[in-house]
Amino acid sequence: VNASTIDGFLFDGKGIPADAGIKVTNGSVVSHNIVRGVTRSFAAGIQVDGGAKVVNNTIVKCSYAIEFRTTGVGAPVVKNNIVAFNSWGMVQNAYPASVRPYNCVYQNSFNYTGFDTNPGTGDISLNPQFRDTANVDFRLGATSACLNVGDPADPVGNEPEPNGGRIDMGAYGGTNQAGGPSLSGPTATTGNATLVTSASAALNGTVNPNGTNALAWFEYGTSNTLATPLSTQKKTVLAATTNVSFSDGVSGLLPGTTYYFRIAAQNSTDSSRGSIASFVTTPTAPTLVTPANGATNQSTTVTLSWIAPTGATSYRLQVATGSSFASPVFDDSTITTTSRQVSSLANNTLYYWRVRAKNTSGSGNYSSSFTFTTVATTPTAPESPTLSSPANGAANQSTTLTLSWTATTGASTYRLQVSTALSFTSFVFDDSTITTASKQIGPLANNASYYWRVQAKNAGGSSLYSSPSAFTTVATAIVSMPSPLSFPATPTSSADYRLVSIPGVINSLTVGDILIGSQKTDWRVYQDNGASANFLTELASSSSLKAGEGYWLLKKGPFTVSRSVTMPSISSDGTYGIVLHTGWNIIGNPFDRSVPWALVRSANGLSAALQPLAYNGTYASSTSLEPFAGYYFDNRTAGLAQLKIPFPFPSSKVSEEKPPPVDWLLQLVFESDINADRENYIGIAPSTSPDRDELDSREPPLFLDQGFLYFDRPEWDEEYRRFAGDFRPSLGEGQVWDFEVSNPRLSKAKITVRGMENISPEFGVTLLSLSNTIPIDLRTTNEYTYQTVSERMQFKLIVGKRSYVQGEVEKLVPESFALEQNYPNPFNPTTSITFTLPREAGVQVEVFSTVGQHIRTITDRAYPAGIHTLLWDGVSEQGEKVASGMYFYRLVADGAVVKVRKMIVLK
Repeated sequence: VNASTIDGFLFDGKGIPADAGIKVTNGSVVSHNIVRGVTRSFAAGIQVDGGAKVVNNTIVKCSYAIEFRTTGVGAPVVKNNIVAFNSWGMVQNAYPASVRPYNCVYQNSFNYTGFDTNPGTGDISLNPQFRDTANVDFRLGATSACLNVGDPADPVGNEPEPNGGRIDMGAYGGTNQAGGPSLSGPTATTGNATLVTSASAALNGTVNPNGTNALAWFEYGTSNTLATPLSTQKKTVLAATTNVSFSDGVSGLLPGTTYYFRIAAQNSTDSSRGSIASFVTTPTAPTLVTPANGATNQSTTVTLSWIAPTGATSYRLQVATGSSFASPVFDDSTITTTSRQVSSLANNTLYYWRVRAKNTSGSGNYSSSFTFTTVATTPTAPESPTLSSPANGAANQSTTLTLSWTATTGASTYRLQVSTALSFTSFVFDDSTITTASKQIGPLANNASYYWRVQAKNAGGSSLYSSPSAFTTVATAIVSMPSPLSFPATPTSSADYRLVSIPGVINSLTVGDILIGSQKTDWRVYQDNGASANFLTELASSSSLKAGEGYWLLKKGPFTVSRSVTMPSISSDGTYGIVLHTGWNIIGNPFDRSVPWALVRSANGLSAALQPLAYNGTYASSTSLEPFAGYYFDNRTAGLAQLKIPFPFPSSKVSEEKPPPVDWLLQLVFESDINADRENYIGIAPSTSPDRDELDSREPPLFLDQGFLYFDRPEWDEEYRRFAGDFRPSLGEGQVWDFEVSNPRLSKAKITVRGMENISPEFGVTLLSLSNTIPIDLRTTNEYTYQTVSERMQFKLIVGKRSYVQGEVEKLVPESFALEQNYPNPFNPTTSITFTLPREAGVQVEVFSTVGQHIRTITDRAYPAGIHTLLWDGVSEQGEKVASGMYFYRLVADGAVVKVRKMIVLK
């Protein structure tokens, strides 16, 4: 905007790549404007060229807030402004210094920079307390430090009475919308939830409107931070000066679910939110299961079972001879499981039964009632069955087969158990509801021994189990990839590699048995030896493969396998053990069917945070082991001699164990020109410690020339020092996470930080590269794209109160001008040159020959205070590659030579 008078505008940059929101020159007046969101690097919310007046404006969340350039005729006058939450506040890039008294300069990454870094007369650095920035309300709250502190020589204008006799700072100073000391925001206090049902609740709290009408409402949801809450309708609370009760109902809730809520209120001055409270909706009615509704000939001792509804913690079971349940024969409200045995029932009697679920908020509705009828007389328990097929000791049985036995007189049902252990301490099949004298089971594992037995049952009881019988399954199987694994016809990138494995006992197979063509021409295969360095070993056509081992594979065109192999023989606990070495292992699934990782975790006692990593151009955690795929497994953490892989029998079930809870986490995603590294996390988890914990997972091996992000923590493990997670127990005033990026290709790269919405808005989140220390406010943009200047670059991610963040940023401002030695040196074809600036300065970095001939100006522009790194590609000003030899490079800052150094081009 260029004009003589600019008054009363809202300028929202919205990230548009403009040089300035408002640009003013000699004689112009800029007043009562709000400028925000001008975020392009080095762009200014208001750019002042010459003797202009910038009075009573509010500038927030810009790159530069107010930048002073050429002075023109006279110095500009800048006063009564609020400059807050920007990357740079007052940026003085011109002589003579401007006249800039009575401004609020608060929580900018750098408050004052340039030729004049001193606060102006009457400046303050206190929270302006805007009323509601989320809804673009930049009026001042009743307790704002910016009330009545503007230039005492300025009139108060149209500020409403009582106005304190002195103009306010900011865009509303001197207007009829200015704040006043007689007004204050409401006070909201969260109460509790009442009348809780499975789908609704009444939310309660109090509001003190503080002398004026206020609006009040409740925010609620299933997130304990209420990051994106639902809201009740805003309702008016009439003016009062004491607490007023406020309630409202919410409906459409999910049963058995924890909800969080708080009360919120606002008036014309400010807004307030109470603390977060919680409640749990009552559960729905359970679903009755056994005995089935209308069942007959039930024992006088019967087990009743049901399905648990979400959120239930206990149950009440009633059994009665009448459908009204007026006089129940059984009534128990202390049941904590989903079944209950009821005994001493009468013969030949019709019974009704029902169940209701309970939790801390109360009881849900009763289920619909079921009926059953007991036997007329209690029969005698049946005899044990006789097993018939397959014969005891039968070999080479199919992995899906039918087991049969002789029917027992008087039996109503049978229980069949199949186990890999003669002691039947665990089961691959266990069914007590069979009504015939045979049952098909499977699929079972190949090349395994099984034991089975049968028990007969009726209303009178159960027989003894039959004598066990044994059989073994066929040892070999045809293993075939469901679809070919794709590879380019002509691979060109390390990201084209994939992790593969072959099911079965393949120790007699070689690489040449599954791949055709020539090594290094048509394919390449690597195994990982687990070392912290030099961990890849290339395999030749004659190299042997191993059961349960995975490999890096690159080939021309698709890869497919279909062949007969001997399947692994499982042990009595139903598992096959993969031999491991220390460090990282590439593992494979030894079976020809998918194995849930939860089964592997349970069989080996692994923590929930230890997951296998698949690779498809980027590492990603996996919840299962698929046939023919390879996975990285962190045995440096697990410390196992072998990894037990359970065969996934149909009856195999295990609950997912959840990792420790976190208050919040951020995901750090690195992307190079050929690959991405996504599995990197920081956060706050109260159960952790400052040392390494379960959540601090390791960074997988850095593969060939690909780029990776990691946390270098030698204090956790000197040999395997790279980690993909770093969680702290608490944030306190703030925390700094140091991390590195390895990018051997020196390509352009990007870091994206996800999850800022989970961190309270009161905390700043800033990213810093130690090669170019311009702070990146991740609240404004969560991406940082940069040119890699060395194979390994260091970064800092700072989270904390804004004063803490600013303090950590200021620690990195150099104390003097300096020019560092280039790296690498000698070099070919590129080298990086680093220089440091204690303040903003005009910079030239130039290259000369040994006889003083000018070769190249690498940069010639202004840079802010900090550390900066440039790349020189060994090309002259004329675009020609320079010859081998010695060259000089120098740093000039504001016209003064800082340092001259030597470097060598070596071809």
